[in-house]
Amino acid sequence: MEWRALLPNRTELRALKESDNADGGYTVPTRVSGRYIDLLRRRSVVLRAPGINVLPLTSNVLRLPQLVASSGVAGPTPEATTIPEGDTEWQGPELRAYGYKTIHRASNEILMDSALELRSILADTMTRDIATRIDLDSFGAATGRITGFTAAGNHTKVALASGSTTVAWDDVVGAVADIEADGGAATVVFANGAMAKALRLERENGTTGAYLQGTVTGNPARTAQGLPIFASNNVPARSVIVADMSRVFFGIRSTKLDISDDAYFDTDEVGFRLVHRAAGLIVAEPDSVIWIEAAAS
Repeated sequence: MEWRALLPNRTELRALKESDNADGGYTVPTRVSGRYIDLLRRRSVVLRAPGINVLPLTSNVLRLPQLVASSGVAGPTPEATTIPEGDTEWQGPELRAYGYKTIHRASNEILMDSALELRSILADTMTRDIATRIDLDSFGAATGRITGFTAAGNHTKVALASGSTTVAWDDVVGAVADIEADGGAATVVFANGAMAKALRLERENGTTGAYLQGTVTGNPARTAQGLPIFASNNVPARSVIVADMSRVFFGIRSTKLDISDDAYFDTDEVGFRLVHRAAGLIVAEPDSVIWIEAAAS
């Protein structure tokens, strides 16, 4: 099944107009570079995480059969003795698609006269905006949208003892061990920006000694316990999430980008609309995702 690209926010931006500098005219002076600077560019860290299961949906709901318990296996069974009968228990968690949508428009004048390839830039901007919003929801616990890592039943939460305001490497190593003890294999570490900074500044002897994540003269460390580390402020504040992404399922229903010369015919503008329908996340077992949260300072 073709499901095109991953795109993404329910944000409507003002029309681009060549006559107004703030609305796009800055891109059409006498001489403008053929390149542009995008200081806000971000990528979805969730969908880049190694091992994640991305599933195409053929309707708005996908049910994932899940075996949650089995019984009936006894110890050694004596000769000519009734063999115990086993039993299985199933559940059917669902992925349900939600629409993420955005509209842009631009005058024909600016599309023809700009030194930049605005059609490509607009499509790229729309993709980025929705990807950022999906990332935010994927870590969150809000209702009425895709289920995030921190939603009920989608994680095991560890609150740090002694009122600790930062997550330490000991906590990350402990989470990796807990996932392994339950039969999983951690594949990624997600960290809020402040917590990622605290981890990278952690040293052997408190404020002295070597940095635990590597020396400042060497290549910047991007791994812990052999796992990639993704820092993102979309991760909840004061939090680090350790996950076995092979046990995480993310659904994608469709992505549709439309360009219309007729939608704003009376103002001689071109309309750009992006609709992305995403349906995630489901975590097979809560212990496959461990959310470590430090106390508020």
